[in-house]
Amino acid sequence: MLVRDAIPNDVPSVAKIHMDVWKDTYEGIIPREVLNERNYEELEDSWLDRIFDDPDTKELMLVAENEDGEVVGFIVVSTDGQDSYESMIKSIYVNEEYQRQGIGTMLFQAAIERLAEENINNLIVWTYKDNKNRKFYEKMGGKVFKEATVEVNGRKVDKISYVWDNINS
Repeated sequence: MLVRDAIPNDVPSVAKIHMDVWKDTYEGIIPREVLNERNYEELEDSWLDRIFDDPDTKELMLVAENEDGEVVGFIVVSTDGQDSYESMIKSIYVNEEYQRQGIGTMLFQAAIERLAEENINNLIVWTYKDNKNRKFYEKMGGKVFKEATVEVNGRKVDKISYVWDNINS
């Protein structure tokens, strides 16, 4: 498994992984109409705009590529943090058939290394509290920081944040 910087040609695979895993993970948490309103093409356009077309982007995308050269996961981190944290995980998704094989850990660690190269010291991520995969952040050493309730299409949904106070240690 190889973790590398994303290139524009990766975006169709990233969009497919993003949407498929997003829908599966958040089924029952986010209203169905929200889950169904996204499509691959819109996600592709969004990722291209955010990561590759915006010269002022503060986001970095890394991908995990299998032995056959297929993108099977990705992480996006931003150096535009929140709540006094310098950086933020914006997305991390691994194709379902590749989950629980250490790929998320590889992506997370590679992102941390890249942030450290930029002299970034800390990190935050927000996720839905009912996300079945949120324990991943605890496994990676994240500490619960804050909780909040947001409204998604009229439904109140609980969110939780995890922080890493010193990613350089």
